[in-house]
Amino acid sequence: MNYKKHLILGILIFFVFLLFTENLRIEHMIFGFVVSFIGSLLPDIDTKKSRIHKTVVLFLGMSLFTGLFITLYKSLEFAYAMLFSLIISFALVIILIYTLPEHRKGLHTIRAAIVFSAFIWFCSYLAFSDVYIVNALAILAFMTYFGHLALDNSLKL
Repeated sequence: MNYKKHLILGILIFFVFLLFTENLRIEHMIFGFVVSFIGSLLPDIDTKKSRIHKTVVLFLGMSLFTGLFITLYKSLEFAYAMLFSLIISFALVIILIYTLPEHRKGLHTIRAAIVFSAFIWFCSYLAFSDVYIVNALAILAFMTYFGHLALDNSLKL
């Protein structure tokens, strides 16, 4: 299944969330949209050809490099800080790429959807602390992830 169909389903689930959830503020809607976007694409992060995989790897690599460079530049010369930051961030990204599970194995399961929704519940609880909104966002996270699995016909525990 291509990413466009997964995104369309995620957006449709988000609109249903908007219709049935009361007392939403703008920050809840923005957070919910981001959750829908990520949840509808996240199961394909283990596919090296997927857009989310490429985006996450690029973002992670740039973030690691920037953080390392800023940290190392305080104690090393510019050239050494640049070189060490490149080597370490490249090595960590390579390790991440090769430790991901095979496609449609660990991340294409209902258990992964539950873990994702629990993570969103925890993050939204820290951000909003309104239990009604937190639970609604966790259900949204589960539904978008589950929707991806249903579109791929891979509903495994």
